Amino acid sequence: MGAMRPTTASLRRGSAADAVVALLVLVLLVVMASSARDLVLGYPYGVDLEIPLRAAERWVAGGDPYPAAAFHAPNGPGLPFLYPPFVLPIIAPLTVLPRAVVMTIWTAILTGAGYAAGRRLGLGPVVAAIALTWPPFLEAIIGGNVQVLLFAAFVVLLYRDGRPVDPAASPRPAITDGLLGTFVGALKVSQVHTWAYLLRRRPAAALTGLAIFAAIAIVTLPLVGANTWLDW
Repeated sequence: MGAMRPTTASLRRGSAADAVVALLVLVLLVVMASSARDLVLGYPYGVDLEIPLRAAERWVAGGDPYPAAAFHAPNGPGLPFLYPPFVLPIIAPLTVLPRAVVMTIWTAILTGAGYAAGRRLGLGPVVAAIALTWPPFLEAIIGGNVQVLLFAAFVVLLYRDGRPVDPAASPRPAITDGLLGTFVGALKVSQVHTWAYLLRRRPAAALTGLAIFAAIAIVTLPLVGANTWLDW
C-alpha cells in the first residue's frame, strides 16, 4: 500500500499546533527581553565576583573573610562570602589588578562557558546565544557568579550532543571526570550531589577528584589557618 496522504483535518491540526508553538515562543522571547532589560539596567555588575574579592582583601589584610555580620547585610557586595577557605589564596592575586580588567575577563569566561554548555546540550548556535539572555543565565553572567562554570562542568560531565551520558561509560580519563564532578561540590557544598552521583557510577573518578581537592585544601592550610576553616 502507498503512503497515506494527510487529511485536511490533520493538516489543520498541524497548522494550529505550529501556530500555538510560534505564539508561545514569541511570548517567551518578549518576557526574556523584558527581564534582560531590567537586569542590564538594574542588576549590579560583577556583584558576585566582588563578594569573594572583598573577602580575599580582608584576609590579606589580616581580617576575617567570614564575618557573621555579613548575613545581616542588604543585597550587594557586603553579602557573606560562602566559598571554602582554599579559594582565598587562589583569588587573592586578583585583588591587586584593576577591578574593570578582572570583571571584564571574568564576564567573557562565563559567557563562553555558558554558550559552550548550551551547545553541548544540543542547542543550535543561535539558540545557544539567545539562551544566555534567559534570566537565570543572564543574571549570573552580569553578576559574575561562578555558578555558570559549575553548570558547564556539570553539563560536560553528564551530557554529550544533547544526550545524557553515564559516567561509567565515559571515555575520558578518571582524573578529568573526577575534577569536573568534584569542582561543582567543592565550591558549593549544596551541590555535592553531582559528586555523589559520580561516586555511585564511577567511584575511581570521584575519589580521584576528591583527593585532588583535598590536597589543595591541605596545601593552602598553612596560608589560611585552621581557624578560617572553623569560621567557614
